[in-house]
Amino acid sequence: MKLKVHLLFWGIIVASVVRGQEINISAGYQYIYSSEWDKAIQRYNFARPFMDKAQPLLIHGGYIEAAYFFASDRKFNSGVKSSYAFTRSSSKNTDEIAINLQQFNLGYSLKYSFNGRLKGCMLEADITALSTILNKRINNEIELIDEEKNRAFGIGLNFGITTFYKIEIGDKRLFSPFIGVGYSPYLRSPESESVLDQSISTSGTKDIRIINWKLGVRYTFLKAN
Repeated sequence: MKLKVHLLFWGIIVASVVRGQEINISAGYQYIYSSEWDKAIQRYNFARPFMDKAQPLLIHGGYIEAAYFFASDRKFNSGVKSSYAFTRSSSKNTDEIAINLQQFNLGYSLKYSFNGRLKGCMLEADITALSTILNKRINNEIELIDEEKNRAFGIGLNFGITTFYKIEIGDKRLFSPFIGVGYSPYLRSPESESVLDQSISTSGTKDIRIINWKLGVRYTFLKAN
């Protein structure tokens, strides 16, 4: 269902680009930090001193994003965006164990373009709805607990701010490196910690928080006049 919603969103973006100001495609590296999830993985490792390789923290990943901004004669532009991110932690001892996190975002964005000495710089703030799927795989198969797949679903919000520097690379085309940071409070993710460490109750900690840092590039198509 989540994938269908994002495909529909991207389809609307492509279909309406002739009427809007710009369409943006971004890709980059993402680093995430969650103290609750880090502690769960550390407890998992501490309880298994016999492992040659500890389970790495769930921190490194990548993401892609599509954003559509509406026409405006002002320095501010508003628009909508959709993104997908994938983060993985993998270790290999007797078995290969991988923890996979998928993140889906959909929401609103506001962009400001600077003039003067800062011409070329842009600042973008956004608020998006967040949904996630967290699972553990053993030898590329989802772990089963009592014959049920060991995975957790989560929902929340993400508040982000990103700085861009735009470089013209052709007629109505821009290339923009960027760096950004985001904060994601979960509204619900009751089983995520138990996926990381089965000794934790499935009720888990309800106050999951994620901070993410992003570094990447954006390719922009501007509307023809």
